[in-house]
Amino acid sequence: MKKIILNKILIPTYYYKSVEDIEVDKIKKLGFKYILCDLDNTLTGFHKFYIGKKGQKFIDECKKYNIEIIAISNNNYRRCKRFSAPLNMKFLSHADKPFTIKLDIFLKALKINKKDCIFIGDQIYTDIKCANFMKIKSILVEPLTSKDLILTAINRLRDKKIRNYMRSNNMLNPIE
Repeated sequence: MKKIILNKILIPTYYYKSVEDIEVDKIKKLGFKYILCDLDNTLTGFHKFYIGKKGQKFIDECKKYNIEIIAISNNNYRRCKRFSAPLNMKFLSHADKPFTIKLDIFLKALKINKKDCIFIGDQIYTDIKCANFMKIKSILVEPLTSKDLILTAINRLRDKKIRNYMRSNNMLNPIE
């Protein structure tokens, strides 16, 4: 078997199967005020324009603890607006993750300190890498559906190898 050399930029801070499993009270105890959350296959299926029951439960739990969720997506403005508007959720579309320039400008414009943020996403090579580049704590979740855009599907092949390696080496853990 080929040995994997794992770059620390790919390692999430925490891991949960889905957003509904995340213990929001623990996020609050860690002092986070904002959750920067990927949209497609993290909060909802990439082909859906609405939040499901599980995602809504997570959003309601965040509101209960006064934690604001902000959608951070590489998808287009129309997609992000259509999803976020009914939830009164701020969003950044065309984020260009894993690159950090647009996200950094966005957070500065909102006067949000990145130390107050935690990033949730389903992709190692976009979401987790972006969070680590910005020195923001992260939570990796499993994708909600197996349906993906072609580029994402290609990334998932590499992603799967990394996840399997991290699992076998007990590197994927929830918040203590």
